[in-house]
This record gives sequence, structure tokens and C-alpha cells, in this order.
Amino acid sequence: MPQEWRSFDDAILHATDKDTESESERVRTLVYADKLEQFPVGFSVEGHEINALVTRAVYDALPDKPILAMVNKSTRSNQHSETSSCLTCNPLSVPPIADLIEKTPFAKILGKRRYEELSKEGIDNLNLNWTRYPEAPQVAGHMLAGAILYNAKTGKGILVNEVEVYGRGRMNDCHQEQSGMVKGVSKQTSVPSTLGDDHYEGVRPVTLLGKDSAHRLVIGTATCSILVTSCLRLGKRDKAPVSVGADTLNFEIPESEVEHIRIFLDCQQAEVAKHMVGKSISEIIKNMGMQSLRQLQTKFDELDTYNRSRFSGPLTATIRFQPRTVFTFANYKNGTGAAYGAGRLFYAIGKAVIRHGKKARLSREDVMEDQKTI
Repeated sequence: MPQEWRSFDDAILHATDKDTESESERVRTLVYADKLEQFPVGFSVEGHEINALVTRAVYDALPDKPILAMVNKSTRSNQHSETSSCLTCNPLSVPPIADLIEKTPFAKILGKRRYEELSKEGIDNLNLNWTRYPEAPQVAGHMLAGAILYNAKTGKGILVNEVEVYGRGRMNDCHQEQSGMVKGVSKQTSVPSTLGDDHYEGVRPVTLLGKDSAHRLVIGTATCSILVTSCLRLGKRDKAPVSVGADTLNFEIPESEVEHIRIFLDCQQAEVAKHMVGKSISEIIKNMGMQSLRQLQTKFDELDTYNRSRFSGPLTATIRFQPRTVFTFANYKNGTGAAYGAGRLFYAIGKAVIRHGKKARLSREDVMEDQKTI
């Protein structure tokens, strides 16, 4: 028996003959093993440890401590040669984002997380009816914050760090995505195609050009549009890998490439979102504060403006990594000047609406206090 058994990760690398490869190749191997749910076991043969990978069911069935056991080396019979050649020429497909993650400077961090492609259940949850399911904005936001968008045509991708969710139709959200005609030409839209042009039926990621020529990266569904407000370009080191704000310049999805976009959800975020369906909205948003208010510029007299539908991914869950908004600006600014005074005022307004809803009032004391900072 070996004097000391290999660690979990070392056993995986030894079993796959990758223990002498480069750091990036070892990380990639560990990511694949995790995604395919392969677990290492060790055998002692004449005092030398030999490792192999097994399924979770086999791994869980084994005892926690070393035992004396017999080992049988199975051989393949000739009658299965045709089947074997089939398996050889059709290997299990490798997650396409694995290579993308491996090349990024953040490979070690992202390699510890698990991702899964958007499924039929996920598409249904992104298209929940807002009238029937008041928790729909929170479900959609949690699902897509932390997701990876991958262009299968170009091989480029981004990690979505922050999103804001907007409803379809004025009755659901006074800040809804604008539609209609401009000089006889239909406006660009993130509403999913009904002609089967999108990769996912009911979900359409696309770049929309705004009035201010801003490139807005939006993931559209039948019931809402999810605006990306912070993202990280994956792959080799770029001059501008990070984009913060509504103008996304480091990753563009033209109409001609919408069908090539694939969405990979962070498994932890997707699981949280799935368990939100059916829960009361008050229970879901009870711990969501000022940082969950969207960055807006108009209609501060409308209650929809204060919907808590701004979400952070797992890597940007703290305030130091989140984009500033009119409601959080005072947290970053020095305690003097007109900008700080305005930030304090919006903070007070947001806090009042979160606490009291329609009955919110801005007190005279709040206004007088802000005047002292200008």
C-alpha cells in the first residue's frame, strides 16, 4: 500500500495522464472531469498507486477508508468491435466554453464554477408571465447574472456580470423596450423571432443601437428584455476586456449572428432561480436593497422605476465590483459637492420607496441635510 494516497485533484490528473502537463491543461482536465461528474479512485498494485475515474454512483458506493480488494482487468471481446469503433469516432462532445475559459486570465477562478447550456426548462423560466408570476423579473435576473454568452461562429464570448430586467408593455414596466416604426422602418427589437431564426426558441440575445448610438447588449424573451450592464471578455488578453454600463463595446451580436449565440448558465445561479418560481415576491426581495435598483434617468415619479430588478453574478456580488447608479453614487463620492448632494437625495428617495412603497415621502429634513453638502 502507498505511504500516502494522492489528493483528489492529483488522482484525476494521474488517471488522465495529465500530471506533467502545463498548468492550463491541468485546469482544463479538472474542469472536464467536474462537468462529466467523473471521480477518482486509487488502487495499490505492488505498493504503487494506480488511479482511475468512475461515475458518481460507483464512487459513492465505495467505502471512505482503504480496504483490501481484488482487481480484475476486463478485456473487450471481438463481437463488440463494431460498436467500439462507433464509440471511437463519436467521442463525447467537449463543452465549447472550456477552451474559452482556459485562455482567459481568470481560468483558475472560472474553472471552479460549473456551467450548463440553457435548457428547455430554463427557457420556460425566462418567459414566465409577469401577471401570473410576479417573481418573473427576479427569476430571469438571477438566471442570467453570471452566465456566459458564446458566439459559436467567431469563438468569442463574455462573462455577464450585471444585468437589469425590463418588462414588455407599458402596463408591466414604464421603462419597457421601445418598439414601433421610425420613418417607415421598424425599430430593432430583442423580441424573439417566430420564424425559427434564433438558436433558442423564445430567447434572443442581440445588440441594439440606442438613440445615443450606444450598443446595448440585450437578451430578449417574450415577456422581458434583460440588459447587460457589466461584462468581461473571455479568451486571450484584450486591451479592453471589461465593459461597464449600458454601452457594451467588447462584445457585439449583429442580427446576422443571433442564431450562433449560445448561453451557458452558472449552475449555482440557475438552481437559485429555479427555486424562486412559485415563491412570494416579498420573500424573494426581502434582502434586496439599494444596489438592486436599476440605473435610470427618467420617470422617478413612477413606482416601476423602483422595481428591484438589477442583479449581480457570483464574481461581482460585492459593492466594489458593481456599476454605480444614481441610487448608489453617494457611496463612492466624497462627502461634498453638488454630485454628492444629488446622490444623497436619490439614495433617500430610493430608501423611502423600498421601505414604504406607494406611501413613500421625502422629508424636509432629508432635503435640508443635502443642502449642507453642496
